Amino acid sequence: MPQFLVPAHVSSLVSTAHLNKLMQVVFTKLGVPDFGISDISDPVPKRSRRLLSILCNFWVRLGRQWDMWSVIKEDLAAAKTDREAKRAELDAVKAKVNQLSQHPGINPERLAAAQGELAAENKALATKEPKQALVMNDYQDLKNAKCQVTEQRKQSELEVLDLKSAVHDVRAKICRTPERQRRCVAEEAETASQLQEERRHLQARVEELRSKMQKAPREREAFTKLKTQLCSKLAVAQRLESLLRDKDEASARRNSAEDKYHRLLKEREAEAERKSQLDGQTAFQHQAMQSMLGVKKEQLAQAKQRLEELRLERQELVCSKDSEVAGLDAEIRQVQDEAKKARQSLADKVAETRLNSKRVFARHEAMLKMAEKVFFPEDKEPSKDAEGASNL
Repeated sequence: MPQFLVPAHVSSLVSTAHLNKLMQVVFTKLGVPDFGISDISDPVPKRSRRLLSILCNFWVRLGRQWDMWSVIKEDLAAAKTDREAKRAELDAVKAKVNQLSQHPGINPERLAAAQGELAAENKALATKEPKQALVMNDYQDLKNAKCQVTEQRKQSELEVLDLKSAVHDVRAKICRTPERQRRCVAEEAETASQLQEERRHLQARVEELRSKMQKAPREREAFTKLKTQLCSKLAVAQRLESLLRDKDEASARRNSAEDKYHRLLKEREAEAERKSQLDGQTAFQHQAMQSMLGVKKEQLAQAKQRLEELRLERQELVCSKDSEVAGLDAEIRQVQDEAKKARQSLADKVAETRLNSKRVFARHEAMLKMAEKVFFPEDKEPSKDAEGASNL
């Protein structure tokens, strides 16, 4: 008995027990619950090959599962990216529809139809939100499970390294006291039961993750349908944008017609102003002619009075002053010629004034008819500008 209490034996016993504990944890998770200290102290070649084969198979299967989970992670990331892109496209379509709804030239019926389609698309996207949340939860669960498996793999590698380092130190059998042996057996049984429970829990978790992985293609198909619907909504937005361009072109034609109308109105006002100026000038000239005519009439009256005086003088001096009578006759003819020329000059100026007035009135009438033909084509063929305005 005292030989078992030697510090060298105690230290060797602790290393062997630690190694046995690590190997039991590893091989219990691999489906070998009967790993014992005899497999370390007195290994059998056939059993050792079996244990190493189980360990290698576990390593290969772990690598395959790692590749499968990596593919699932990439698919989920692609689906998430596609979903964000479609959400951005949907937000752009919403912004365009809101902008078009505020424009006064859009057809209300077509706008209402586009808004109805957009509302249906929003409803469909809302129905996809819970599914997306489930997929993200599944992805998070897969990520957590991957982290757990990675941690377990690292722990297994550490345990294998500890096993290799401990194998070199343990070469002989270690005897234990009965009390300590019973305590170790009880601890090993408790550890084995815990490991079995953890193994069952991990198997259930793996089955759950496998079922969620099977649902991933259906979710991907649903996202593809959502992408198709968003493309159709993008076509609706393009049609609305085409309507907006047509409305802008009609507005441009209307503005051009309005500019032409205002230009004609300005020309009409300018012609009216020139007409008023010509009327003023004509009135002034007429007044001047009237004044001149009054002066000429007064001169004519004076000439007539002078003529009467000369006739009286002629009658008095007819016999004695024939030469003077001839001179007076010449003066009378000259005065009559001047009066005739004055009347003719006045008549020519009046005729010229009337002709200018008629020309102004004729031009004004032509401009009014042209403006009516452009802006009020009731009984005539409508022009292109009028046709564009009626279409608007």
